Amino acid sequence: MAFIELPTADLTASTFKSKANKWVETPGLVDLQVNGFAGVDFNSPGLTSDSLQLSLEAMLATGVTACLPTIITGSETHLHTCFSALEKARNSSRLAKTMVAGYHLEGPFLSKLPGYSGCHPVEAMCAADPEMFLRLQDSAGGNIRLVTLAPEVEGAIAFIEKLV
Repeated sequence: MAFIELPTADLTASTFKSKANKWVETPGLVDLQVNGFAGVDFNSPGLTSDSLQLSLEAMLATGVTACLPTIITGSETHLHTCFSALEKARNSSRLAKTMVAGYHLEGPFLSKLPGYSGCHPVEAMCAADPEMFLRLQDSAGGNIRLVTLAPEVEGAIAFIEKLV
C-alpha cells in the first residue's frame, strides 16, 4: 500500500527543474494521453466533477500527478459537448485544478486511409480546420494544449504553423 499526499498548489512551469538540461524532475508522472481512468471515460458528454475527481484520485494513487485528459475523434458537436463537460468538471474539482495541465485533442484531423484509423470513427475524420479548432478551444476554456493530427491530411501543415 502506498500513501500519496495530495498536492496543495497548482503545478506550474516553475514546478519543473532542469538537471544539466538532460532530465526534468517532476513531482510525479505526467500522462500526456489519458482517455479515462478507473472506469471513467473522459470522452463521455456526461462527465461530472465527481467522476473526474474519482479518476484523478486513482491516477494520483499510481504516481500520476499531472495529465492531459484526451478527447478522441468525433463529430464537432460531440467534441464540443465533451470539452464543455470536461471543462465544467475541471472547474468544480480541486484536484483537477492541480492535476489537469490542459487537454489533448486526438483527431479528428486524422488519415481516413485503411489501417490508420484505429479506434477513431472514420466518418468523423476531416481535413485540418483551424476554425473548428478555435471553436473547440473555446469549449475547452482555452485549455487544449496538445493536438494529434496526421500531417498528410488537407490543410495540416498550415494548421500546424498556426498551432506553434
